[in-house]
Amino acid sequence: MSENTKQEIKKQLGIVIITANRADTVRVFLEKILEPSCKLGIDVIVFDSSLNEDTKQICEDFNKKGFRHIIYKRYNGSTDILSIDNKVIDAYELYCKSYEYLWLTRDGLAINLNNVYEGISEKLRQKFDLIILDELSRDYKKHGNKIYTDCQKLFLEQCHQMTILGSTILKSDHIQAMIKEVPLDKEKNYGIWQPMAYLTYFAKHKFKAASWVGMLWLPNEAASPSSFWHKRVFWQWGERWYKSISALPNVYDKYKPKIMKFKLVDCRPFSFEFLLKIRQAGSLDISTIKKYKEYLPYVCNTPLWKFYIIALTPIWLIKKFQYLVRNYKYFIKYPQKNKER
Repeated sequence: MSENTKQEIKKQLGIVIITANRADTVRVFLEKILEPSCKLGIDVIVFDSSLNEDTKQICEDFNKKGFRHIIYKRYNGSTDILSIDNKVIDAYELYCKSYEYLWLTRDGLAINLNNVYEGISEKLRQKFDLIILDELSRDYKKHGNKIYTDCQKLFLEQCHQMTILGSTILKSDHIQAMIKEVPLDKEKNYGIWQPMAYLTYFAKHKFKAASWVGMLWLPNEAASPSSFWHKRVFWQWGERWYKSISALPNVYDKYKPKIMKFKLVDCRPFSFEFLLKIRQAGSLDISTIKKYKEYLPYVCNTPLWKFYIIALTPIWLIKKFQYLVRNYKYFIKYPQKNKER
């Protein structure tokens, strides 16, 4: 069979859900994407490393109901508590020969597929190499619906967004070469391999990328909050972020200091508010600050003394403070209105 024939039999888009031990979350995700994915002929692959068979059973139940485009795949490769990089790379390698584009996503928010596909279908037909997605309400910098052929501009405007699993759709033609040219490296890109691999690869190769913003996500009522992210924030957005950005090709040097200050509209890892949450989760103490303090001046604008103050504040006091903030309107606003009356 010729290469042209192989290309012809590829499906246009495959969605891969990276998941583990969240069967109910996956079930709701699939329920919300079933109808549009079936109508559009898009396969939804559940790439699972759970410790039980619950997620597999959910997928089989959907298959029995006739939804054959729901595909279950057990991931048995290398795993650790800090990174899903190996799992992401394996998913890319497994499915890049079956689909023209791969969309790897998390399970916590369901995809609003009808709306997204309508918005990006022309971009898929035009064979863009990379499509960056964002929720309309989060695009406060107005970086949506742009075209990028300059890797520096892509880095400056989209690097932070590309760290979110589910925010990028990659043309499969690049995958094998990208994995070969940008292998997983404990120093250079571990923990944040996907966006760093994109940026390293496209610094050396011509590309045409597009950004799209719209109603991207649907709420997933079964998704449960986790303190896992809080526990690794200093490692992820302190040490790993600093080292990964530093290791990118020199073409990005002009903008590296700015990009190191990680900031999204709903994610500011070292803001005062988020540090309180980290402290409450038990993941901020003096030893943590000492371990990562060499990176903190580069990755945030929060002065070091604030880290120490929060680390020394008793957790019970932080909980009390956050309770008062959450109920501010009852303790302050409402009594004041009643007094005025």
